[in-house]
Amino acid sequence: MFLSFYYGAWADMFGRKMLFYLFLISKIFAQAATVIWAFFEESPKEWALIIDMPVTLMGGYATWRLAVNAFIADIAKPEDRAFRLQVVNAFVILARPLSAPAGAYLWRTGFVLQADFTPKRQY
Repeated sequence: MFLSFYYGAWADMFGRKMLFYLFLISKIFAQAATVIWAFFEESPKEWALIIDMPVTLMGGYATWRLAVNAFIADIAKPEDRAFRLQVVNAFVILARPLSAPAGAYLWRTGFVLQADFTPKRQY
């Protein structure tokens, strides 16, 4: 989070694409580590804290939102800028309450592929 304050000035000097790449690479690494961690049942729960460290060190979603908003501000015409930024923010706001029911529905219908690859835990 502390690094996200400096990414704006850094992106002005070196470009915004690197922010996209840094966040996406760290997120891919974290997701791959989560899948590997879920596969081993005996792994300690403390690994969950370590898995998200790369994303946290890159500034997390604050960096992602900063890069996306700056990218839209760069490519949009001044008369369209407010509308385009509001569309992106509307999707971000709507995604939070809609993702949990959508995920539960996909889980119930068996559409989630990760559930087939992870071992079934006995409770």
